[in-house]
Amino acid sequence: MTLEFCPIYWVDANLLTDEPVALFSGHELNPESAFGDVLRELRHERKLSQEALALNSEVERNYISLLELGKNSASIRTLFRLCASLDVKPSDFLQRVEKRINTSQQASR
Repeated sequence: MTLEFCPIYWVDANLLTDEPVALFSGHELNPESAFGDVLRELRHERKLSQEALALNSEVERNYISLLELGKNSASIRTLFRLCASLDVKPSDFLQRVEKRINTSQQASR
């Protein structure tokens, strides 16, 4: 049997929630996952769809999804565009990401 690479992401239906979730309990949250959690949280607070945020930020909708899932890392330019669309300072956004990581590190000890 030959396996071929197929760029499809499977998402466990049990993980679909409005609340941020640490995907691997007992492990520290990586920066990409923490970034995605904060992005999703702020987007929900502002009642924006992924499509609306993508349109306002001049990125593709599936890119927003990949960021929220922690599968991609945003560039500085994208961070600033997302923050402008979410009406939050990039420094405040990153402070929330850092806090999420620190909380995860403390919980894993």
